[in-house]
Amino acid sequence: MNATNRVTSKDGTAIAYERRGRGPALILVGGGLDDGSENAPLASKLAQHFTVYNYQRRGRGGSGDTPPYAVEREVEDIAALIARAGGTADLYGVSSGGALVLEAAHAGVAANKLAVYAVPYDTAPNTARPSHDDPAANAVATGGNAGPLEAAADVIAAALPRGQRLRLEDQSHVPDPAVLGPVLNASSWDNAWARRSSNSILVDILRR
Repeated sequence: MNATNRVTSKDGTAIAYERRGRGPALILVGGGLDDGSENAPLASKLAQHFTVYNYQRRGRGGSGDTPPYAVEREVEDIAALIARAGGTADLYGVSSGGALVLEAAHAGVAANKLAVYAVPYDTAPNTARPSHDDPAANAVATGGNAGPLEAAADVIAAALPRGQRLRLEDQSHVPDPAVLGPVLNASSWDNAWARRSSNSILVDILRR
């Protein structure tokens, strides 16, 4: 991904993005482990019909990372990209990126159409949340041990059919877990989509 463009978010953080294509503006919002590379093939195809903005979320790739983390700052990043795109845009998000798309729409950004996939809402009651005392989470957060993320990836890969597992192992778009750890750790403690009810935010959006 060649994210040579920059836009400045409300808090002064530089957000890197790649723009391609012609047509209505469409902003792609990647998941927590994506530096924008995962959406690059999709951006290439959609560029036949849209002006696609594929960006690197704060703390990833060429984007800055101004602490402390807050979901609201990521919503402001999306708002800055919408402004750069001309004032309105369609939004597409995957995983936590999908949650950010819904949060941005709920916050009132100038989005036309929304598309989300695999949003990590947890609707189960009384689900335990990560704790600052969790040694595995803290190890990744400090960048001292990438083992927890790698172990989780191994478990998921082992459960996949062989063909899908080989495709997963060949992928190279996921950033180094030790580098991304601090960003993921910060976002897990201020994880608005984990705390809110998915029904409540969707109802609020649909009522507008």
